[in-house]
Amino acid sequence: MSNLERDVNVKTTFGAMGDNIKRTIAEVFPFAILADLRKMHPAATINHSADWYALQTAANSGINLFVPEGTYIIDLPVVFNKRINIDGVIKKTFIKNIGIGTDGIIVDNNITMSNIIVNGVKTSSKRTGNGLQLNTASSFDNCAFEYNGGHGVSFTSNRHIVCCYFNRCAMNANFLCGVFSMCEATISQKNVVTFKECYVMGNGYEGDAVNDITDATPNGGHGFYIEGGIAWTIESTVMEWNHGAGLYLKTGANYGLYGIRVVGCHFETNRYCNAYIDNANGVIAKDIEFKGNFYFNKTVFNGSLYNAKGVRTIIAKPLSITNSDIDGTYDFNTPRVKTMLNRQSLKYGGELETDINSPFIDIFKTNDVNSGGYNVLRLDSTLPGFTEPVDFSTFIDPRYSYRMIYEYRYKKTSSTSATLTFIQLNKNKQSFGQPNVTSSLSPSDTWLTQEKLITPSMLNGSTGYLQLNMSINGTVSTDEYLLIRKVLLYRIDGVVLESGTTTQRPPYPTKGRVYNDETLGKPIYYTGTVWKDFVGTIV
Repeated sequence: MSNLERDVNVKTTFGAMGDNIKRTIAEVFPFAILADLRKMHPAATINHSADWYALQTAANSGINLFVPEGTYIIDLPVVFNKRINIDGVIKKTFIKNIGIGTDGIIVDNNITMSNIIVNGVKTSSKRTGNGLQLNTASSFDNCAFEYNGGHGVSFTSNRHIVCCYFNRCAMNANFLCGVFSMCEATISQKNVVTFKECYVMGNGYEGDAVNDITDATPNGGHGFYIEGGIAWTIESTVMEWNHGAGLYLKTGANYGLYGIRVVGCHFETNRYCNAYIDNANGVIAKDIEFKGNFYFNKTVFNGSLYNAKGVRTIIAKPLSITNSDIDGTYDFNTPRVKTMLNRQSLKYGGELETDINSPFIDIFKTNDVNSGGYNVLRLDSTLPGFTEPVDFSTFIDPRYSYRMIYEYRYKKTSSTSATLTFIQLNKNKQSFGQPNVTSSLSPSDTWLTQEKLITPSMLNGSTGYLQLNMSINGTVSTDEYLLIRKVLLYRIDGVVLESGTTTQRPPYPTKGRVYNDETLGKPIYYTGTVWKDFVGTIV
């Protein structure tokens, strides 16, 4: 006997119609008592939908249900408060909510739902609520929550929910978000939630057209909005053509983001950006992983509120993310760009270069006139004292020397100072209390190239990585800025004697640098201020 044969048919047992016609309870169930209806829902009357009454009666029975092919009209939410299974017919079982301001399905106990499509109404005159209001852990397979006047799926904001699973589900064309999860100050975290092979498209629009100019609310219009949570996995899922971000991650007022995995997903033409990570609440964001995702048509719509270009993942200030691996991270607000380089080990004579204007890095054309059209790392008065990390993710062998060369522009008008700091990280990419290697930057209104020699004596034997930070120290005036557009890292084995003519000497040498001057016919070295030969004569 199949599962469906064991389940109780809501038509034959409970009198549901499923014919896409609204009939009242008085018409179909003339012996229904108002007092009993009010026990099901405090606002229920005999003029509400007969299909709602039949489905709610079935849900209250506590037995597994089969919902045959058809369209069931409801105008009050169907509340599941018993632990049961609900099965429909794939792509043929519809629950259509026409109740203004009401949710379609409310889950108050652990259920398993398969092959059910929940539709609502999102026009301003008839807007319904959420497609699914989820108040406890449940599992959904081959379900869809579409055209609802609220969110497609909304997790309750005032309680913990642990272990939810959505497989091959669709959250499309809802007025607010496809999936919405918010934490309040009370115990309300959502943990161990999985979305696999789902489709999240076209949320945040009042009409169906993707050029609808209606602005979504601050917490609306996104494919996913996740505020605080542990162990969320979004895998093999499409997020496209949403009014806001395809995926919006935010730390909650009391809850951080831990163990968020976004793997093998497809992002396409989300109007605000493809993915957004926001730590406005200043709590911990840790172990966030974006792996193997595909980003198509990264140029988003342009307009007075939507003028980002080439955005893949935006990180909003202020942010502190640890143990995270993100395809590319960008700050929308300043604007700035942070580049994540591939993990690799530098061999003798090897070179690692990040040209922030490189075509291999997602293009972010800053609108700052001082950038000269380059993609730049930027600090200015909007972030006084802010430190901008650029994680090279490159293995450093502390037995060897490294030469760091960077191209920058530092406009100074007050008593500030600009510094590049190289932080030693261990092989787990964690700071372990070793002294920083710093380099002061000279003011320059034009692009300037400078270098820093990092020798084994500066490195700890356990150092595995170097992390570059840029900072402006002091009170920054409004017209001051620091821009960096290129960073190069060279490994040097032993003493490397460079040769050339006198006119070819390195323009910005570091103290102690040795150079073979072919014009003079002898090696010379740089004292930090002048070149000298090895008998001490300035040359």
